[in-house]
Amino acid sequence: MNDSYYFIKDIIPDEISELKVLFVFESPYKQELVNGYPVAGSSGKTISKFLNKIDPAIPVNLSFGQYMTFFKDTRFGIVNCSNYPMDKAVYGPDTEMPFPIEHLDSIRKKLSGSGKIKKELTSTYQKLLKDFEGRIQKYTLKNTSLIVLCGKVALNFYNDTKLNLANETVSVPHPSRNQWAYRKYAETMSRLKDFIKYKILGTLNPGSTVAKKSNSA
Repeated sequence: MNDSYYFIKDIIPDEISELKVLFVFESPYKQELVNGYPVAGSSGKTISKFLNKIDPAIPVNLSFGQYMTFFKDTRFGIVNCSNYPMDKAVYGPDTEMPFPIEHLDSIRKKLSGSGKIKKELTSTYQKLLKDFEGRIQKYTLKNTSLIVLCGKVALNFYNDTKLNLANETVSVPHPSRNQWAYRKYAETMSRLKDFIKYKILGTLNPGSTVAKKSNSA
């Protein structure tokens, strides 16, 4: 199987100026490969349920990726740090990829833990960062969208870039395993809700937070 099967595109509105909230995730996984769009599984449904409390028009029975793919809500965008899966478990045998699969897996594990990348992984990681930086710069060029960093990998990835954006950023847990409903994250998620309301409904600005100073993920 060639690498095109494993490449999952970001979901970004055609008119970038309409983008209000940009969700950043680690990378695709099995459900994303099956469906061909990002956040297609249970994590995506967690996001839809969360956003439904802000805008009841967002259906809770669809994953966020499915909703965005078919309803094309231009207020939101979805981007993965890597458009290719970083978990080696999803790859078939003899898969040819632009990056060594073992490197992707090792980088994912490092970023979800200590965040320190070993020397032998530096070349692959720098290529991933450069690609990610380019996409984020493109997606935020004509807007002041809120950037939501979902999980430790997304937070560390973003912090390792050379991006110096004026966009407000919020770091939250990854929505997997229904973590957005955990009591210990209640304050973080309430803050995210306030930011999204401000961006899409025009409510009072809850104040800016800098991703590099956040450890809530």
